[in-house]
Amino acid sequence: MGFFTKRSGSDSRQRIVSLFFNFVLLTIFPFNALAAEEYVFERMWPVLEQPWYFAQHKGIATDEQGNVYVADSGNDRIQKFNSSGAFITTWGSTGSGDGEFWNPHGIALDSQGNVYVADTANDRIQKFSSSGAFITKWGSHGIDDGELVYPHGIALDGQGNVYVADWGNNRIQKFNASGAFITKWGGYGSYDGKFDDPEGVTLDSQGNVYVADSGNNRIQKFSLSGAFITKWGNCGSGDGEFWYPSGIALDGQGNVYAADISNNRIQKFSSSGAFITKWGSQGSGDGEFIYPHGIAIDGQGTVYVSEIANNRIQKFSSSGAFITKWGSQGSGD
Repeated sequence: MGFFTKRSGSDSRQRIVSLFFNFVLLTIFPFNALAAEEYVFERMWPVLEQPWYFAQHKGIATDEQGNVYVADSGNDRIQKFNSSGAFITTWGSTGSGDGEFWNPHGIALDSQGNVYVADTANDRIQKFSSSGAFITKWGSHGIDDGELVYPHGIALDGQGNVYVADWGNNRIQKFNASGAFITKWGGYGSYDGKFDDPEGVTLDSQGNVYVADSGNNRIQKFSLSGAFITKWGNCGSGDGEFWYPSGIALDGQGNVYAADISNNRIQKFSSSGAFITKWGSQGSGDGEFIYPHGIAIDGQGTVYVSEIANNRIQKFSSSGAFITKWGSQGSGD
């Protein structure tokens, strides 16, 4: 076959003797044999510029004081920071008990500062105080009213009602602040009012509901009761086009911001869907993204974006000018 050659008996004996002699030398003089190779530690590369924070975090939200709450999905916890990224507190661990999580996605706050979390793989919603004290929960796996299959986005209206993007059931469900079921709409499809993997949900001051209909590469707008109003977007990379939009948020003027995840950018629209601006491209530099997922806007119109692959939060002005960033991969605070 060409892998071996035949040796004479004399050659074989000489080879065996040579190997044995070398083995004896290495056994008797190991340090002399290895002295030619010496290693001195100089530095570890790469050197991270700051401590480790996140693991594929998804959702992000802000409160009226400007604090930032992050659903640190891969670490099964919530982390809270001030507006400049200084760590405040954290809560949660892996599990299905009260206050535990399994891959949490969406996060939202009410006017009292209570925190609602879409505990995605546990198929439920959990409610906490602003410091992380458990208050209540609702939901279980299923297709009936009040049941959930991998809930993703979550948002609240002015009356404290909770809207959940029930991702696996391709619908939006509406609950009161205690978790009592109110109504639902949607179903799988591409027609008006239908969904394919709805990821994000948010509301404006008039109570209109906006949904990132991710699999259909569009935004849909509804009334509080779920009546279809309008839609915009299709698959692509041009202005107003999407490639699996995920997070969605509104500013005080009613402008709509969408995390266009696979196009690695943020897009900004009017409330009726007219394109305004965009920013971002693929990368890990300031203002660049690798899978931006969650998006939140504070009272001053500042935009916060969570990135799955870069494991960080970036902060921008309303026009997309980079301000600051924090976080990198890990499980530390």
